[in-house]
Amino acid sequence: LPFSLSDPNFVTKSDGVRVWDVTTGGGAAITTGSVFTATYTGYLTDGTVFDSGTLPQTTLNTSNLIAGFVSGLDGQRVGGTRRIVIPSALGYGSVQQGNIPPNSDLVFEVN
Repeated sequence: LPFSLSDPNFVTKSDGVRVWDVTTGGGAAITTGSVFTATYTGYLTDGTVFDSGTLPQTTLNTSNLIAGFVSGLDGQRVGGTRRIVIPSALGYGSVQQGNIPPNSDLVFEVN
């Protein structure tokens, strides 16, 4: 990973998702139900990149995104960069998802 998962800048939310606003944006905060676009890189905790790209206009909710991603993005400000660590239970759990092994914690950097 290009950063440490033990960095003290991470804040743990009540559901166990950890977030770090590397750069706080100057725009409005997104919340559940907001429509947003974002670029992202998804990592396994060993640093393997499993996905990266751009989310086109997407609604922040669990009908189209994993619960941990919704929790991790909630409150991020437009224009900011956030690092998110998602426990496996709020990701894909015990299910293999493409090249993501079962029970994997996920790490994202989102702009």
